[in-house]
Amino acid sequence: MVAKTVVPIADGLWGIDDEVAIPGGAKLPVRAAVVALENGDLALHSPVAMNDEVVTALRRLGTVRHVIAPSALHHLHLAAAMKHFPDAKVHGTRALLKKRKDLKLAALLNDGLASELSGALEAITLAGNPKVEETVFLHKPSRSLLVTDMVFNITHPQGMMSKFVLSCTGTNGRLAQSRVWQFYAKDKKAFVESTHQVLGWDFDRLVPCHGEVLAVGAKEAVLAALRWK
Repeated sequence: MVAKTVVPIADGLWGIDDEVAIPGGAKLPVRAAVVALENGDLALHSPVAMNDEVVTALRRLGTVRHVIAPSALHHLHLAAAMKHFPDAKVHGTRALLKKRKDLKLAALLNDGLASELSGALEAITLAGNPKVEETVFLHKPSRSLLVTDMVFNITHPQGMMSKFVLSCTGTNGRLAQSRVWQFYAKDKKAFVESTHQVLGWDFDRLVPCHGEVLAVGAKEAVLAALRWK
């Protein structure tokens, strides 16, 4: 499935919804986020597969100057995004560079946000998970938390295999943190401290890569969903 629409989420924030097939026949929803920056340019967060209609819609919104790969797990559509937007700067982490030696990053998220992004966004790279290094973002104007895999909110999984896979990870039909983190997080204390920093942000909306947007009450809901607190 290729995403066909750019959906408004909040002022200056849009989503591009798609789905990804995983081994065994399960399908997971996946979302890219599009952020309007202070100068009117756009940042594309965790790109998904995009058809011509989506690319045209993005160009109507503004110029994509930045593409963000928020973790070493969310990078599969980077090359395609760069073909559509060849002048955009790519932002990612050291873990992604180790995994994708073909990439050239304009800035490392581990070192903080580039100045062009920091007006609209704040970022925290979760510590203690060196193979993933997920970076979580706050869209300040809309008080929205942007996450990739820190939590899922798949309340209506499609098909029995998808329900089975999500049940195995503890994320079936609800806002939850996957059990898979126990394999990635090598330093639990550092990981928990990072999530506490995230919870210190002023946010009320959750925009996950996997699952439905939670429009209000997100801080309390995310805290309740965290497996490691």
